[in-house]
Amino acid sequence: MADENGNVTTLTTLPGGGVQVETVDHAAMRARAKELRWRSEQDAWDLSEVLYDIWHGAVYQMWGFTDWKEYVESELEFKISKAQQYVAVQEWVRLFAPDFVDWVKIMGITKARLMKTRLTPENAAEWQPRLDGKTYRQIEAILLGEDPDAGGDGEGGEGGEGGGSGEGKGPERADVLRFALFPAQRRNVDLAVERAKVLGETDKDGVALDYICTAFLSTDGHYKKVDEHFAAVERSLGVRLVAFKQLPDQTYKVTYGKPFMDELMEVIEEEEEAADEQKDDPKGKK
Repeated sequence: MADENGNVTTLTTLPGGGVQVETVDHAAMRARAKELRWRSEQDAWDLSEVLYDIWHGAVYQMWGFTDWKEYVESELEFKISKAQQYVAVQEWVRLFAPDFVDWVKIMGITKARLMKTRLTPENAAEWQPRLDGKTYRQIEAILLGEDPDAGGDGEGGEGGEGGGSGEGKGPERADVLRFALFPAQRRNVDLAVERAKVLGETDKDGVALDYICTAFLSTDGHYKKVDEHFAAVERSLGVRLVAFKQLPDQTYKVTYGKPFMDELMEVIEEEEEAADEQKDDPKGKK
């Protein structure tokens, strides 16, 4: 039964013969979705939960919207692609046990979007200890089968740009390696390291040496997959890579770095939204 506000009352017969009456306040649900839309990013998870309920219940139709896209873009002034990503996270996480859901909520929706590409109810127990407390970059490296601490999360550290674990434990200690070289070998190594510094735009010998080793391993068949080579280059140089492949219809497909691309698009969309708001309300009267 629905009232004039679209609130639905359900009657459930209990095993003992009683009746349970439950009313879903869709007006409050609608108001909460609008409220969460304009709050800070830390409430993104709450917003995803509300959007999931609205999407799966098609509640937006009760409010007079013809479709989901119209509701999201008109009422919430939100990107439909981002709304669908939020709903997809909730669809994924609800396959798991409640304690796992609580853990994912603590990790945050940005990391959840990354983890849902690999984690299932069958393998969650194996993955969770490995991902717990890790940064976004470290989780990405682990899911790619790489060493999560080899290149850090780009926040810098001892021994090279992009070093350090990024977990608030301070910079990693750099190991000191010593080699016995004849004069001709020393000149060869010095030339290679100096050249690598120029190409890698670094002044650190350790980063340059890592760059040289990465280049060598990429040519001798060490990396069995292109993704492994790209990930190694990212760690070595402290950069992020995105690779595209041109398809027969002249469109492009992202073949590496899609999680980062999604993250970057979110930032761009948020900046565009902020610019639009400033244009509509230059004096900040809202």
